[in-house]
Amino acid sequence: MKKKEIIIILVILIVGFLVWKYMPAGSTSVSLSTGTPVTQAESVQTKVDKVYYDGLNFIPSTIVVNKGDSVTFINSTTGKMSVASNPHPSHTDYPEFDQYKSSAKGLTSFTFVFDKVGVWGYHNHAAPNIGGTITVIAK
Repeated sequence: MKKKEIIIILVILIVGFLVWKYMPAGSTSVSLSTGTPVTQAESVQTKVDKVYYDGLNFIPSTIVVNKGDSVTFINSTTGKMSVASNPHPSHTDYPEFDQYKSSAKGLTSFTFVFDKVGVWGYHNHAAPNIGGTITVIAK
């Protein structure tokens, strides 16, 4: 194996471990092999409060939270991350959901409170082809 391939595999393993370790029980995750939502408990899905950016994906990229829950997006790379609602570059679907326009501009993490019910697509403004979906449900 080439050195670059080994580094990529190690980064994926580390990010996977961090997601597993810090994801609350009963939360929703995404199958890395199929990309489909997976529930860790039979009960109603509860909030996922951390989403990791690994430079290639947001992990998990699709989550369900209750109205009023906060989600922290964490950049685990040395590259740029600026999370914002779709579409790129206007971010008009949920204009308040825009790291660049917040006090977290330029930081490695961004916490946002989702107070609007709906399905909200998001992306990394610095790499707009990388994104995901936050579904906000009423409590």
